[in-house]
Amino acid sequence: MSTPLEEYLNSCNGKPNAAMTAYVANLQQVAAVGPEVAASIVNELENQRSHLKLVASENYCSLNVQAAMGNLLTDKYAEGYPEHRYYGGCVNIDAVENCAAREAEVAVLTGVLLKVEI
Repeated sequence: MSTPLEEYLNSCNGKPNAAMTAYVANLQQVAAVGPEVAASIVNELENQRSHLKLVASENYCSLNVQAAMGNLLTDKYAEGYPEHRYYGGCVNIDAVENCAAREAEVAVLTGVLLKVEI
C-alpha cells in the first residue's frame, strides 16, 4: 500500500510541485498521529477551493506560505523588534522578519503589490 506522498509523486510525471510535496508530506505526518485532524485539514482545503468566503478576518494563502507557517519558527516567542527582542535566541526569526520588511518596503516604494511569499 502506498502513502499519500508516494501517490502524489507518482501522479506528477516526474515534475512535482515543491510546495505541494511539502504539504502532502506534512499532512501525512499529521495523519499518523491525528487522522481526524488531517481529515479536517483536507476538508478545509476542499472547502476553500470550492467556496469564496467574504469574511474580512479570513485569508487564502498559497501552499508556500502554509509550509512557511508550519515549521519550527512557530515554536519561538519573539516579542519586540528584530535585533531588539526581549529574549535571546531569535536570530532566525529576525532574519525572516527583516526579509519580509524589505519585500514590503519594495512593494510600497514601487507602488506595486508583489506576490510576496516565503
